Amino acid sequence: FDRLTEPFDRIDMASLAWQQILLLLGVTRICVASAQPLAVLFRDGFNSSMFVDLKILQDSIAEDLQENDLSHRSFENDEGLHHTLVEAHRHFAPHSLLRDAMVQFAVQADQDAGWGLTPRQLNVRRVELLYYEFMAGLQSELGGWHIDGGLLTVVVMLSEKAEFDGGRQELRFNSSTERYQLSRGDVMVWRGWTEHRVTPVMDGRRKVFIVEFWTGPDATSSMKPNADNSPESLAPALASDPKSGMLHMLRGIALCSRLPCNSSLLAAEAEASFRQAMLLEPESYKTWLSLGKFLAEKDGLCQLDAARALWSACMLQEGSSMVCALTAASTQVSLSLARLSRWALASSDLH
Repeated sequence: FDRLTEPFDRIDMASLAWQQILLLLGVTRICVASAQPLAVLFRDGFNSSMFVDLKILQDSIAEDLQENDLSHRSFENDEGLHHTLVEAHRHFAPHSLLRDAMVQFAVQADQDAGWGLTPRQLNVRRVELLYYEFMAGLQSELGGWHIDGGLLTVVVMLSEKAEFDGGRQELRFNSSTERYQLSRGDVMVWRGWTEHRVTPVMDGRRKVFIVEFWTGPDATSSMKPNADNSPESLAPALASDPKSGMLHMLRGIALCSRLPCNSSLLAAEAEASFRQAMLLEPESYKTWLSLGKFLAEKDGLCQLDAARALWSACMLQEGSSMVCALTAASTQVSLSLARLSRWALASSDLH
């Protein structure tokens, strides 16, 4: 492949500030390890023979959709998302050359980026064709920031640049954001716990082909796409990136998303994972939200921690609704009343 790790438009101001401080303190030799990229881009990596095999896959899907229309969904959410999703896992297994190519992209990207996720058996978690379209009145951010949940996600751009406006791919970690404008035949790979989104398509249609890999059951044989993670399926990712708050959050969800858990041990492990996620990525509303929702089912002082976490999640979420703001305000009032009650009880004990 003609591969490259795409430059991204971000400046880590915190790192620059610390470098200046160290220089002022007389530290003249600064060794800074190069940060791993959030994504790897193969410009024009999807060649003509791969497009031919993909066309065969699309024709097979079209024939199936004419019969039962079971794997075709079109939906909108409250953020203005409008896209058509076609699940392709039932048709992907026979296309071994196409599957081998997508695996190779994943493995090569992992090696180029130094993520350390391969070699290991890569199974398919989901296979999809996505069509993003402009819809009048739906011009807000599309999709919102989200994670996939698998090990590696491979995306192939199927549309020419002239076929749509907007639709830029964005990825972020904490306050750093990488932005890409993909062309037909470009292949992008990122890790399944990297937050990403697509900006609004303001005109035309944006088409992509997506295969997500993980170490869990293969969706092309189990016929269960987007299966839930388990602690075992997350183990390779956590070994590779133990400081990822998103991964610890996913582990907590896999152990026990909400109380009551199957055992007190599982409950303790899940809570530890949610708390670790929040400590590692305190700028993410998702880590605060997962912790708050879990603690909300507990009694005693944990209710205060839950309220504080849910408040923080609301304050961190971009474009949070008025309902969220009012809930956050009432939560803050509840916290204040709880503190006042505790102070009153403590005072009465003294007398």
